[in-house]
Amino acid sequence: MVIYGVHTQAWGQVGEIEILSAERSTAESHARTRSSDWPHGSVAVTARELDSVGCLRVLSEWRNGARIDSRGDGPGEWRKTKTVC
Repeated sequence: MVIYGVHTQAWGQVGEIEILSAERSTAESHARTRSSDWPHGSVAVTARELDSVGCLRVLSEWRNGARIDSRGDGPGEWRKTKTVC
């Protein structure tokens, strides 16, 4: 089973968990809404496989109510998905 989470980020690592959901569409919708009123950074949608040991994967990032399609901040640069161990 995969669980999706929505996390608020304040200019750094994944921070506070907003919600956990079994449905990605619910998580993406919440991230879009929450990012509209989160002025301190971005909101990330993550996924984790509960049935096996593994890392947290960042599936998307949102800022100002819009999805960030690609990010180029230097060493942490990623496209589409990023694994956080």
